[in-house]
Amino acid sequence: MAGSFKLIGQHLLLAEKTLALLGDIFDRNKIDYILEGGTLLGIVREDRLLPWDTDIDISIRADQAEKVRRNLWKFWIRGYKTRVKRFKKDVGPFKKGDIRIIKIQKHFLYLKKYELLDIFVKYKVGDEYLNIVGKKPAIVRNFPKKYLEEFEYVEFNGKKFKAPINKEDYLESIYGDWKTPVKEWDYTKDNKRVKEVLDSI
Repeated sequence: MAGSFKLIGQHLLLAEKTLALLGDIFDRNKIDYILEGGTLLGIVREDRLLPWDTDIDISIRADQAEKVRRNLWKFWIRGYKTRVKRFKKDVGPFKKGDIRIIKIQKHFLYLKKYELLDIFVKYKVGDEYLNIVGKKPAIVRNFPKKYLEEFEYVEFNGKKFKAPINKEDYLESIYGDWKTPVKEWDYTKDNKRVKEVLDSI
């Protein structure tokens, strides 16, 4: 969601390399994850990362967040920077100090940073998982638990990555007609998994 450049040229190559690295690290350390949002959409629909996207999106359950945090050094030694962003106050079911999102960044000489990969952390509340994206406004999204607890695989660039079970249904639950490309996307209005809109967090 927060990248600085479109996924074309050298940024596309870097994104593909980073996704492959994440898959290797997470699989070797038995970390559950799913491809998320435009990343999953592009791979399922077009077998590519969408050129109008700016970053890679991944989701994890909250019970996987500490395992991810403990393995971030494996990105550091390969030249990446990471940021663990936490809730600064209680917001509904989310408690102050809970991990909200983990960002994988790459720094270049010609810009301060490139926020390359977002790892969204989703918290189980009853029979669904919730997370918050954005800050002003902040969007609470809800997902049936099966999408974070049951998986299938998609193949991309010769590697297999975890996707939510019934991935086409998952995409439809977010985008509606996901088979028709839409290049302009407003996460506050167009995402069909919006449960609540908050002024800020």
